[in-house]
Amino acid sequence: MHISLKKVNYDQLDKLLNISGLQKTKNEYTTEEAHRKFMKLYPKIFIERKPILPGIPTKRTKGVHNCEFENINEFGEDSHNITLYLNKIKIPQAVHFGSPVYKEKMIILSKILKKIPVLRSPEEHETVYRTLKLIPDINSQLSDEELRELMTCIVREYWVKGSTVDGSQGFYAILRGSARPQTKYYKKLLGRNFVSSSFLLCPRNAAMISYSSSQTLLGVGSCFGTLIPLPTRLQLDALTIITEENCDILKIASTEYLRVKEELAKREKLAKEELIRGSPFYQNWPLVFIFQLTAHLKWKKFLKGHDLDPDIRMLLLQTVKPSFENITKDNLKFDYIKKKIEAEWKNTKDMAVNDVLLHSGIIPGFGKWVHEHVRFEKCEKEHGGGLNVAAYKKQQNM
Repeated sequence: MHISLKKVNYDQLDKLLNISGLQKTKNEYTTEEAHRKFMKLYPKIFIERKPILPGIPTKRTKGVHNCEFENINEFGEDSHNITLYLNKIKIPQAVHFGSPVYKEKMIILSKILKKIPVLRSPEEHETVYRTLKLIPDINSQLSDEELRELMTCIVREYWVKGSTVDGSQGFYAILRGSARPQTKYYKKLLGRNFVSSSFLLCPRNAAMISYSSSQTLLGVGSCFGTLIPLPTRLQLDALTIITEENCDILKIASTEYLRVKEELAKREKLAKEELIRGSPFYQNWPLVFIFQLTAHLKWKKFLKGHDLDPDIRMLLLQTVKPSFENITKDNLKFDYIKKKIEAEWKNTKDMAVNDVLLHSGIIPGFGKWVHEHVRFEKCEKEHGGGLNVAAYKKQQNM
């Protein structure tokens, strides 16, 4: 059911309510004259909106206030609620590769990266982070945590036309200018094979401009290089480009990426260990088992008030329950002492036997102390094979 919301003229409403003769607490019935006045005045309390006819929209000028309001009149001609307009302004516009907005963002990023990282403001670091998310080859490889860490150590390099840039020790993105691959392979993404410049599939919204199967131009937003440094034997044969014009190039050093990855792994490990130790069920666990459990943990978010599946709860309780409840610390202590005594006695016995053999001139495995392994045939075992073996040894000694 569609309900039409209309504006009310409160002046006319007051007149309607003040009509004498209407039914009230003191008046049991409405008079005929009051009824006629009420029916005549009732339609006037609603304000009718003027119909909006279609027309040719006026051309908007570019500037700060160039907001995309689909239809301002949808809020009412007399609406003064600025929140409705601010919500429209805050809606981000889609940024596509090759568009003027995208190139403008790359230029802004290049200007910020001219400063050394310690001189950049927090707002500039945040701009770097948001702009990096617009570069697919960077956004697809790095997590939000990695980008947050790397945004404070990313640098910008300037290369003149005709320069050769080696990408074997870092990952690069072109912010201004263009370049061409100089080798067969020019890019390697994490977990994927090398990308060849002679065979390229250009996806939708790609920043790559491919003129032919053997001629590839890297434009603004294109990437080359690798986050994982290449071995020495491959550094001269891959991931090299030559600039077609003066270029501003963003660089993520492979050493910085590996450092950030290692630090985040340590933080995650410590966070998991703290999580395990915070549970009363695991407080008595040895460190070795806690480390093993940490390696198998994966983070998962649950909403507030979420009751786990009964089977999972039962499994968790079984894993934290001691396997040997009847064994005391004294039992473990005596068992440890027993094993240490047995090991010491075996060591002493072996040393005594070796001393006796040495003083007697017996060297196992040499000279007459060589013992050859004799294979017994099945028939010899069944029919007194021992005599045949003795005869064999006698024959060998002769």
